[in-house]
Amino acid sequence: MCLIIVALMLILFYGLSGEIDSLSLSDTIDGQQIVIAKGWEIFSQLWQGVGLVFLAGILAVLLMMKLLTVRGGKKEEL
Repeated sequence: MCLIIVALMLILFYGLSGEIDSLSLSDTIDGQQIVIAKGWEIFSQLWQGVGLVFLAGILAVLLMMKLLTVRGGKKEEL
């Protein structure tokens, strides 16, 4: 199962890398558009958001695991 997930992650990363290269983060000041970051540099500017999404994903997985074990019934004790 882990190999399937890793393979899917690599495929998604390959597709993402092509899209990221064409993006740019810009701001408009006094009517002039200023480019702040291009391509993969965007992640260094938005690292807090990336961290927040990562932690939200972990929290969602942990909550789902907790809910599924509670609904599953009794836990077996050794």
